[in-house]
Amino acid sequence: MEFKRILVALNTGDEGRPTVLDGAVTMAERFQARLMLFHCLPQGTPAEMEERVGSQTELIQAESLSQMRHKADSDREHIRAWLEETARGMKEKGIPTDVAVEIGSHKKAIVEMAEQWGADLIVLGRTKRGSLSDFITDSISNHVLHHATCSVMFVD
Repeated sequence: MEFKRILVALNTGDEGRPTVLDGAVTMAERFQARLMLFHCLPQGTPAEMEERVGSQTELIQAESLSQMRHKADSDREHIRAWLEETARGMKEKGIPTDVAVEIGSHKKAIVEMAEQWGADLIVLGRTKRGSLSDFITDSISNHVLHHATCSVMFVD
């Protein structure tokens, strides 16, 4: 099997734990593939909350909504800067690299981005929970494994 487009789903906790990225880089070098460094910010963003604003009490909370929007924008910029810096390192190694930051459900966003970008392989970190726990909680890794239309590789 050959991989030409590899999406690696990174978490901010991965900054000090490069094994997930290392696994993706190894595969990209081996197959001379393009990388996508991907991160998804959690749901509960101001855009989603705006749809629910309607009552007088909720309108009073509009200021906190504005503050949440500012924080979400700041978080997105911080994550994008981290991914761009990481991408520069990949490009210096001769690995063509793209970056993307989305907001929403991690498990759905990973699958959707892989499909949109045309990934042949998704590289994910594995949770430390057991398979029964993953099944019960419908973990990100379990969801991606069962819904992705491409190969999935887990890195511990």
